[in-house]
Amino acid sequence: MSTVVELRTVQDSLIDDEVKAIYEEVIHTCNRIINHSNIYGFQLMHIPDPNIHQMSRTLDEMVVPIIDRLVVYGDFSPESGLKIVNVRQYVLHIRELTLALANQDKSAFDQVVSVLKKEAMII
Repeated sequence: MSTVVELRTVQDSLIDDEVKAIYEEVIHTCNRIINHSNIYGFQLMHIPDPNIHQMSRTLDEMVVPIIDRLVVYGDFSPESGLKIVNVRQYVLHIRELTLALANQDKSAFDQVVSVLKKEAMII
């Protein structure tokens, strides 16, 4: 195996590891938000620290740019590709929750929480 191929294999493995770490952190964040919704309910989602707005902002500022760069520059496994798609979807759901809270739309909030609860990896 040539040095270039070996380096590429190592790089691909590192990208897959990074995608896995991001995916697991986003799953943890989704589970935390679901737990907060069960404990605090719609009206009190601003109480937890960090609250849903802070978590959403962190995802937008830190996770989304990393995922975007990995998609542009990385060559990753099909499994990592699926995880990237799921991360993007979960981040979108969290944004929908923050919008529902901002608009005082309990129905929309409950609907998105229900969707998150049905996701296979979210407990």
